[in-house]
Amino acid sequence: DPEFDVQSVFDEVDKRIKPILERVEGVSQINIYGGRQREVHIAIDPRRMAERGITFNALRRALQLQNINVSAGDLAEGRLDVRVRTVGQYDNLDAVRQTIVSYTTGGPIRVKDLGDVTLSYEKRRAFVHSKGMPAMAVNAIRQTGANVIQVMEGLRERVREVNEPNGPLAVIAQDITLEENSLNPCN
Repeated sequence: DPEFDVQSVFDEVDKRIKPILERVEGVSQINIYGGRQREVHIAIDPRRMAERGITFNALRRALQLQNINVSAGDLAEGRLDVRVRTVGQYDNLDAVRQTIVSYTTGGPIRVKDLGDVTLSYEKRRAFVHSKGMPAMAVNAIRQTGANVIQVMEGLRERVREVNEPNGPLAVIAQDITLEENSLNPCN
C-alpha cells in the first residue's frame, strides 16, 4: 500500500502488539525491524555547562535518577549530543527539560539551562522491504528449553487476536516450526 506509514505502524506495534506477543509462554524477546524508537535528544552546550560548573557525569546522574537510560553521547561541532531513551518516568519533553541537575545559591540548574531537548527517532539500523515497498518485520526469540511448537501455536493465536478487530495488521510471513511428526524418529 503506497499510503503505508512505517513509523505509525511501528508505534502501534511497539505499544500495543509487542506486549501481547511478549506474554506468549516461552517467548523471551520480541524484536521489531523497519521502524525507529522515539527518543529524547538533548543537545548540550559545553559552554553553558562550564559556566554553571556542571559536568557531563552530573547531568547523566540527574537523568539516571529519573529512571532514564542515557547513551554515551558524542561531541560534534562544539555541541555535545546526548541521546536519551525514555524508558522511565518521563512522559513529556517538559519533564526532561525541568529535571534538576544541581542546586546553586541562585537556584536550581535544570537540563533546559544546559541545552535543547527535542523528540526525535533513533538512528535507523535496519531497512525492511516487501515487494519493493517499506515494511516491518517482527520476530520472536524463544526461551531456552521452551517447546517450539507450543510457542508458535501461542504466537499464531495472539496474531489472530490482534487481527480480529480491524482486519489484518500482522501476518506470519515465515513459520519455521517443524511438523510434529518430523520430531518423532522413524522406526
